[in-house]
Amino acid sequence: MTNSEMDKLGALLEQRYSLFHADLIMRAISDESVSREDFMHGCEEILASEVDDDEYTPQCWAEI
Repeated sequence: MTNSEMDKLGALLEQRYSLFHADLIMRAISDESVSREDFMHGCEEILASEVDDDEYTPQCWAEI
């Protein structure tokens, strides 16, 4: 993915998520060690916890 594409995706994520979660999601996208399944699971965890914890980190993304 080009820098321009990453910037556009980041801007989109920042409209929906906190800056912390938008950055975390972008790092998970870029990290080759995060599988598709772990990525989807982490996104689901963020959506479920967003009301309670603005800086929640999914367990499967702890190393990002």
